[in-house]
Amino acid sequence: MSIPPLDPTNPYAAPYAASQPFAEQPASVKLPVFCKVMFIISLVFCCLRVPLAMLSVLGYFVLQQRNDPLLPTALFEIVTGAGIALFGIPANGFMLARKPWALLLGYSTVAVTVGSVFVGIWQLSIMSGQHPAGSPEQMIFIVGSLLGVVLRLAILGLYVAALVKFSAWARRVSSPQV
Repeated sequence: MSIPPLDPTNPYAAPYAASQPFAEQPASVKLPVFCKVMFIISLVFCCLRVPLAMLSVLGYFVLQQRNDPLLPTALFEIVTGAGIALFGIPANGFMLARKPWALLLGYSTVAVTVGSVFVGIWQLSIMSGQHPAGSPEQMIFIVGSLLGVVLRLAILGLYVAALVKFSAWARRVSSPQV
Protein backbone atom coordinates (compact mmCIF):
# COMPACT_ATOMS: atom_id res chain seq x y z
CA MET A 1 0.00 0.00 0.00
CA SER A 2 1.40 3.38 -1.01
CA ILE A 3 1.17 6.41 1.27
CA PRO A 4 0.14 9.53 -0.66
CA PRO A 5 2.48 12.55 -0.43
CA LEU A 6 1.46 15.53 1.71
CA ASP A 7 1.42 17.84 -1.32
CA PRO A 8 -0.21 16.03 -4.27
CA THR A 9 1.52 18.37 -6.73
CA ASN A 10 4.99 17.46 -5.40
CA PRO A 11 5.86 13.77 -5.89
CA TYR A 12 9.05 14.25 -3.82
CA ALA A 13 7.30 15.55 -0.69
CA ALA A 14 7.42 13.47 2.48
CA PRO A 15 4.32 11.31 2.97
CA TYR A 16 3.58 12.51 6.50
CA ALA A 17 5.29 15.46 8.17
CA ALA A 18 4.34 14.18 11.64
CA SER A 19 6.30 10.99 11.07
CA GLN A 20 9.47 12.92 10.35
CA PRO A 21 11.72 13.20 13.43
CA PHE A 22 12.80 16.77 12.63
CA ALA A 23 9.53 18.25 11.44
CA GLU A 24 9.32 22.04 11.45
CA GLN A 25 8.07 23.34 14.79
CA PRO A 26 5.95 26.42 15.34
CA ALA A 27 7.99 29.56 16.08
CA SER A 28 6.69 29.72 19.67
CA VAL A 29 8.12 26.26 20.48
CA LYS A 30 11.58 26.86 18.99
CA LEU A 31 14.35 27.70 21.41
CA PRO A 32 15.56 31.30 20.87
CA VAL A 33 18.72 31.40 18.77
CA PHE A 34 20.59 33.49 21.36
CA CYS A 35 19.90 30.86 24.03
CA LYS A 36 20.91 28.03 21.74
CA VAL A 37 24.20 29.72 20.82
CA MET A 38 25.07 30.62 24.43
CA PHE A 39 24.21 27.15 25.73
CA ILE A 40 26.40 25.53 23.06
CA ILE A 41 29.29 27.90 23.83
CA SER A 42 28.88 27.26 27.55
CA LEU A 43 28.70 23.51 26.95
CA VAL A 44 32.03 23.66 25.12
CA PHE A 45 33.62 25.69 27.94
CA CYS A 46 32.23 23.31 30.58
CA CYS A 47 33.59 20.30 28.70
CA LEU A 48 36.99 22.00 28.50
CA ARG A 49 36.79 22.50 32.26
CA VAL A 50 36.84 18.73 32.87
CA PRO A 51 40.51 18.20 31.92
CA LEU A 52 41.42 21.51 33.58
CA ALA A 53 39.85 20.35 36.84
CA MET A 54 41.79 17.11 36.61
CA LEU A 55 45.01 19.02 35.99
CA SER A 56 44.29 21.24 38.99
CA VAL A 57 44.26 18.11 41.17
CA LEU A 58 47.71 17.29 39.83
CA GLY A 59 48.73 20.91 40.39
CA TYR A 60 47.60 20.68 44.00
CA PHE A 61 50.11 17.90 44.67
CA VAL A 62 52.88 19.81 42.92
CA LEU A 63 52.12 22.94 44.96
CA GLN A 64 52.06 20.85 48.12
CA GLN A 65 55.53 19.45 47.44
CA ARG A 66 56.94 22.90 46.73
CA ASN A 67 55.14 24.57 49.64
CA ASP A 68 53.99 27.22 47.15
CA PRO A 69 52.11 30.35 48.29
CA LEU A 70 49.25 29.36 45.94
CA LEU A 71 48.59 26.17 47.93
CA PRO A 72 45.68 27.62 49.98
CA THR A 73 43.84 28.50 46.74
CA ALA A 74 44.30 25.10 45.10
CA LEU A 75 41.43 23.29 46.82
CA PHE A 76 39.04 26.12 45.95
CA GLU A 77 40.24 25.94 42.34
CA ILE A 78 39.54 22.20 42.27
CA VAL A 79 36.07 22.56 43.79
CA THR A 80 34.97 25.41 41.55
CA GLY A 81 36.37 23.77 38.42
CA ALA A 82 34.62 20.50 39.19
CA GLY A 83 31.41 22.38 40.04
CA ILE A 84 31.42 24.19 36.71
CA ALA A 85 31.72 20.87 34.89
CA LEU A 86 29.25 18.97 37.09
CA PHE A 87 26.53 21.63 36.91
CA GLY A 88 27.27 23.17 33.53
CA ILE A 89 27.35 20.11 31.28
CA PRO A 90 23.91 18.77 32.28
CA ALA A 91 22.45 22.29 32.56
CA ASN A 92 23.36 23.22 29.02
CA GLY A 93 22.45 19.83 27.62
CA PHE A 94 19.02 19.81 29.21
CA MET A 95 18.31 23.43 28.31
CA LEU A 96 19.21 22.64 24.70
CA ALA A 97 16.66 19.84 25.05
CA ARG A 98 14.15 22.51 26.22
CA LYS A 99 13.79 21.31 29.83
CA PRO A 100 12.82 24.33 32.00
CA TRP A 101 13.84 22.61 35.26
CA ALA A 102 17.47 22.79 34.06
CA LEU A 103 17.44 26.52 34.92
CA LEU A 104 18.31 25.54 38.49
CA LEU A 105 21.45 23.80 37.23
CA GLY A 106 22.20 26.80 35.01
CA TYR A 107 22.04 29.25 37.89
CA SER A 108 24.14 26.84 39.99
CA THR A 109 26.73 26.97 37.20
CA VAL A 110 26.65 30.78 37.40
CA ALA A 111 27.21 30.71 41.18
CA VAL A 112 30.14 28.29 40.92
CA THR A 113 31.63 30.32 38.05
CA VAL A 114 31.46 33.51 40.12
CA GLY A 115 33.29 31.60 42.85
CA SER A 116 35.88 30.50 40.29
CA VAL A 117 36.41 34.12 39.20
CA PHE A 118 36.99 35.14 42.83
CA VAL A 119 39.47 32.28 43.27
CA GLY A 120 41.24 33.45 40.12
CA ILE A 121 41.45 37.01 41.45
CA TRP A 122 42.79 35.64 44.75
CA GLN A 123 45.45 33.68 42.86
CA LEU A 124 46.33 36.71 40.74
CA SER A 125 46.77 38.85 43.84
CA ILE A 126 49.24 36.31 45.22
CA MET A 127 51.10 36.00 41.92
CA SER A 128 51.35 39.75 41.33
CA GLY A 129 53.70 40.00 44.33
CA GLN A 130 56.26 37.93 42.45
CA HIS A 131 57.11 40.88 40.16
CA PRO A 132 58.97 43.97 41.38
CA ALA A 133 56.58 46.79 42.26
CA GLY A 134 56.09 49.25 39.41
CA SER A 135 58.08 47.14 36.94
CA PRO A 136 56.88 46.72 33.35
CA GLU A 137 56.42 43.00 34.01
CA GLN A 138 54.03 43.72 36.87
CA MET A 139 52.06 46.23 34.76
CA ILE A 140 51.74 43.76 31.88
CA PHE A 141 50.70 41.05 34.36
CA ILE A 142 48.03 43.31 35.91
CA VAL A 143 46.63 44.48 32.55
CA GLY A 144 46.54 40.93 31.17
CA SER A 145 44.91 39.63 34.33
CA LEU A 146 42.25 42.35 34.30
CA LEU A 147 41.46 41.65 30.64
CA GLY A 148 41.06 37.96 31.44
CA VAL A 149 38.71 38.66 34.35
CA VAL A 150 36.67 41.16 32.32
CA LEU A 151 36.34 38.65 29.47
CA ARG A 152 35.17 35.89 31.83
CA LEU A 153 32.63 38.23 33.44
CA ALA A 154 31.37 39.41 30.04
CA ILE A 155 30.79 35.82 28.89
CA LEU A 156 29.13 35.06 32.22
CA GLY A 157 26.85 38.09 31.81
CA LEU A 158 25.80 36.89 28.35
CA TYR A 159 25.10 33.45 29.83
CA VAL A 160 22.91 34.97 32.55
CA ALA A 161 21.05 36.93 29.85
CA ALA A 162 20.49 33.63 28.00
CA LEU A 163 19.13 32.05 31.20
CA VAL A 164 16.71 34.96 31.68
CA LYS A 165 15.58 34.72 28.05
CA PHE A 166 15.21 30.93 28.36
CA SER A 167 13.11 31.38 31.50
CA ALA A 168 10.78 33.82 29.71
CA TRP A 169 10.57 31.48 26.73
CA ALA A 170 9.75 28.50 28.97
CA ARG A 171 6.96 30.44 30.71
CA ARG A 172 5.53 31.52 27.34
CA VAL A 173 5.63 27.98 25.92
CA SER A 174 4.10 26.35 28.99
CA SER A 175 1.29 28.90 29.45
CA PRO A 176 -1.99 28.13 27.67
CA GLN A 177 -2.52 30.17 24.51
CA VAL A 178 -5.66 32.31 24.47
